[in-house]
Amino acid sequence: MLLLAALACVAPPTCFLLDGGAPGMDEADLAAIESECERAGAGDCDTDTFIGVDAALCIASSHELDDGISGLNASLKFHALYERPVWYVTNVEEEDTTTGAAAGSGVVIDAVSGALLEETGWGASP
Repeated sequence: MLLLAALACVAPPTCFLLDGGAPGMDEADLAAIESECERAGAGDCDTDTFIGVDAALCIASSHELDDGISGLNASLKFHALYERPVWYVTNVEEEDTTTGAAAGSGVVIDAVSGALLEETGWGASP
């Protein structure tokens, strides 16, 4: 299923499907997300129907999330508040190598529909 947000991204249709993988995740990680989704009573929990990382990055860029100082990072999670599988796509905009503090921006994208759910900022300090 491709939504208008995903259609704005130029990529082969296969880039829009998760096709059994996500960066840094194995089948057990995907099964855990699917299980958590089902326990929450959410529909569309089959990981084979999730948009892929290329689509998530494209959608984030179409919502003006820039690469920051080190590129975009994407991670697939189950979001308890939205009770949906989501892609978190973030960047790093500031980094203090002396203290280890960092800050950036991000978006939360529905992993099934490709809809933008939230724009957010983040910060971390040691």
